Amino acid sequence: MTSPVVAPGISKPGEQKAFDEANSLYYSSVDWAFDIREALFQDADLRGIPAKLVMRDPETQYILTRERALQGKWRDVDLSGTHWRTAIEWFIKSGAQDEVFVAGKRNPKYPILLDGLWKLRDAGVFEED
Repeated sequence: MTSPVVAPGISKPGEQKAFDEANSLYYSSVDWAFDIREALFQDADLRGIPAKLVMRDPETQYILTRERALQGKWRDVDLSGTHWRTAIEWFIKSGAQDEVFVAGKRNPKYPILLDGLWKLRDAGVFEED
């Protein structure tokens, strides 16, 4: 899991603002920030990294934008056996602009999770590559 939040309850005033500014400056100056194309995750939660800067496997790792999530098409997709419905709800509540959704290749439920992502892709929920 990655997170854009400095240690809650431990950080000093101003640290979060400085952290956010440093991240913003860094992300504005690079072509990519994180490469997960060959990662063998059990699960992955990439918060705080702009999705367009994540190098990913387009068959198992998809970008969801706030705009597409709020359209609500995902609500009509059968996501039985997956955690994708909850993940999308958390994404919306987070206020983030985008996020990469990953079917972890080492997860025992990988085929089911991947099928759920493909259903979401086919329903037009994710950004096109």
